Amino acid sequence: MMTRRKKRSCSNPKKEEVVKSEPIPFDLVIEILLRLPAKSIARFRYVSKLWQSTLRGPHFTESFLTLSSSRPKILFTCLKDGETFFFSSPHPQDLSPISAHIHMSFPVNCPSNICRPVHGWVCGSHQRTTKGTTVTVPLICNPSTGESLALCKVKTRRKGVISFLGFDPIDKKFKVLCMTRAYVGRADSEEHQVLTLETGKKPSRKMIQCDILHYPTVVENTNGFSQYDGVCINGVLYYLAIVHGVSDHRYPDVVCFEFRSDKFNYIKKVAGHGMEMYLRGQLDSTLVNYKGKLAKLQPNISNNGVCTGIQLWVLEDAEKHEWSSHIYVLPPPWRNVYEETKLCFVGTTRKGEIVLSPNTISNFFYLLYYNPERNTITIVKIKGMETFKSHKAYTFLDHLEDVKLVSSFQDHGLSHEVEVLTLGTGTNPSWRMIPCNIPHELVVVDRTSSHSAYDGICVNGVLYYLAYLNEEPTVGVVCFEFRSEKFKCIRFAQGTGNVCTTQSTLVNYKGKLALLTWNSNSGEPTTEMQLWVLEDAETHQWSSYIYLWPPPPPWKTIVAKKERYVGTSDMGEIVLSHDIITDHFYLSYYNPERNTLTRVRIQGMEAFKERKVYIFLDHVEDLRQVSRIIGS
Repeated sequence: MMTRRKKRSCSNPKKEEVVKSEPIPFDLVIEILLRLPAKSIARFRYVSKLWQSTLRGPHFTESFLTLSSSRPKILFTCLKDGETFFFSSPHPQDLSPISAHIHMSFPVNCPSNICRPVHGWVCGSHQRTTKGTTVTVPLICNPSTGESLALCKVKTRRKGVISFLGFDPIDKKFKVLCMTRAYVGRADSEEHQVLTLETGKKPSRKMIQCDILHYPTVVENTNGFSQYDGVCINGVLYYLAIVHGVSDHRYPDVVCFEFRSDKFNYIKKVAGHGMEMYLRGQLDSTLVNYKGKLAKLQPNISNNGVCTGIQLWVLEDAEKHEWSSHIYVLPPPWRNVYEETKLCFVGTTRKGEIVLSPNTISNFFYLLYYNPERNTITIVKIKGMETFKSHKAYTFLDHLEDVKLVSSFQDHGLSHEVEVLTLGTGTNPSWRMIPCNIPHELVVVDRTSSHSAYDGICVNGVLYYLAYLNEEPTVGVVCFEFRSEKFKCIRFAQGTGNVCTTQSTLVNYKGKLALLTWNSNSGEPTTEMQLWVLEDAETHQWSSYIYLWPPPPPWKTIVAKKERYVGTSDMGEIVLSHDIITDHFYLSYYNPERNTLTRVRIQGMEAFKERKVYIFLDHVEDLRQVSRIIGS
């Protein structure tokens, strides 16, 4: 149960209002939460243990995905500075421009290896070089919640790894088909493997036998990476490939893989009717999901080599290799758009509209909607991606928001294995296993760029961090003393409130552990700030200080910009700031003794506008060299 306040006015205006609390059924709370954005759900998981278990439960996540399927969004991806940034926007309702809102970035640095979203998840590749060896690891991520999972390295004797993400709608399991092939030449795919992702279990690997000699067709090369054209429809993955003994080496057929049966098959193209054309033009062809069926979009070329329209091939019967063809002659404005801009097919909407877009972000980035029934072209401008000008963008339709956690795939569970790495000047680092007799699970307070942020701080040789205690219904503090290598747990004082939110943080307050939070049951900012200072760890004794902020406008400014706690200064001032760099980036200093708020503008970070920032106070400069520490 939750409570709400109901105010009743008295007949006497001088009397105070009577406040009566009434219970709100938790089922009603769930119905309200189901209609919130995925970002809010990811945040509310940390309100309490009850909310966490409820919002991570299969009933809620499946209900949220069902509602999301009725309100799909458009997903944009763009590679910049070695990371892939994700944006989303609602589908346009008219000719008005739509805004693309940035979610976050993931370390997907192989841009063209990004697969189409499957049930809200995206599969990409992360390539890193360690000691001269380059390793490519499949990475699945959820742009809506910021969750990600780096899959185990594919066991292979080859260097090239091709990955496709799929979903089995019967067993409701995500699966990744991985295959290997040489980087050069027309070598066939080998070592086919399927990684199965199950809730509460570690990913499992299974080798798959493939009797079809083929290799996936590279349809584009970007920044040295190869792009493959594949789409998953109703549990079957389709991708373009050259099949030996069947395909003309210039033109591919379609290979299909059913995730439930782990079986490969292929579908022949229609020869001699223009279907074999698939790339290297002003408008490249692509596979799409057309009203639940596999389809292929390609330009319709006239006898004199001019693109006059669009040809749509729809797979009617995979067993008989039967396709139907539809040719659309586009209206006159099409010629101007086509000749001036390099376009690419995005896909088809549920209404049957064909969507195209430029493949590079410019001052005027847009989506082009073609309606076959009306023979009309509508251009919808996309705002909010101007900072990624001149970068290549990929657009995906019908993106669903899925609030499943990656941790449910990984089965994190409680902390078991603990190691301490000791760094001594002039000596090599040493590892030591440490027993931990306190079952606990670290609290994730924020997720950014696929990384999890944990709230921890070291004060006088003792590490303190937020954790779920196995025997406690709420969150506590686990402390680890580096000298004795012993763990302890500290319970919060009654009335501390919701500490598992991004609006609260552990800080070093004049040499003592402290918690900065808001004097509110909801965990949201109010006009009252609360400081909890740990006085005695043995007796779990905390002292509490409540500060009433100065009157508006300073307080309203902080709430509007959603500033968060940074820490406390040596003078006892409480420092706040927003976590995204803007044109006017500030630190807010609150002095509890004077009850004053001072704002200090930070200059020199304008080049990192719209990027997330972490701020740390009392940084000490250390002149020791890393090489002396590690003994190299």
